Amino acid sequence: MKNLLTVLCIFASLFTFSQTKSVKKIPAKKIPKTPIQKRASVNKPNPDLVVINKDLPVLIPKKKGDQFGYVNQNGKFIIQPEYHIAVFFMKIAIF
Repeated sequence: MKNLLTVLCIFASLFTFSQTKSVKKIPAKKIPKTPIQKRASVNKPNPDLVVINKDLPVLIPKKKGDQFGYVNQNGKFIIQPEYHIAVFFMKIAIF
């Protein structure tokens, strides 16, 4: 029992004092900063996502073979069929 207590004390002291060394920080290289010019973002409407009927979703899931894709309200594939399952996108109104 006395030997076990001695071993635990030595282990605890080694563990405690081994943590006192600090890690050397590597100095960062000084790189000249160049300003980034921000462009004015203009949302360009997608001509394929024109809303014809407000009661229908803009993208409608459609099956082609064994895969699902999404068509617009005109029936043109916007997202090609590559999925095993597809659901309607829901528009949530927040008041």
